[in-house]
Amino acid sequence: MSFNNEAFLALLGKLEWPVPPDIFYALARKTVLPSVDLAIIQKGGGRAEVLLTKRPRSDPFFAGLWHIPGAIILPGETALSTLEKRVLKPDVGVSLTGEPEFLLARDILMGPAGRDSSPRGQEAYRLFQHVLRLDDPAVLVDGVERMFCPLDQLPDAFVRHQAPSVEHLRTIHGS
Repeated sequence: MSFNNEAFLALLGKLEWPVPPDIFYALARKTVLPSVDLAIIQKGGGRAEVLLTKRPRSDPFFAGLWHIPGAIILPGETALSTLEKRVLKPDVGVSLTGEPEFLLARDILMGPAGRDSSPRGQEAYRLFQHVLRLDDPAVLVDGVERMFCPLDQLPDAFVRHQAPSVEHLRTIHGS
């Protein structure tokens, strides 16, 4: 089978965002994905907890797993606009006072689910955090499973490539 680069590029040029998930994931496995997560931290009783949400059963890579909320940055978005438009309000239901704090950037390689790899594809990953104050409004979205989890007691069903992010949060907040 011969491959026509020009025809393929013309076809790609006709795609409009967002593309259907199966096309997105096929393309994602052939490139590096920019991704962003937001660790929402609550402190109390001498320890810090991070907000985790549960991935839907329909998720093709992390079905039913707990994770720090985040998303792949799509064309035309920035890390912060992705967090605001597609993570905070729709998935978590929290409005923040102030801008989240950038914490770290790291590479996640494509591979089996693990500490430094993801089956979804290679990612150029960024982690931001927001520490909740007692007067922060937290309006939570119905239908999203979520919990605050101590940084040193992650659930067994946790997205493993986020473990280094949690370790970084532990160095900042203790636990």
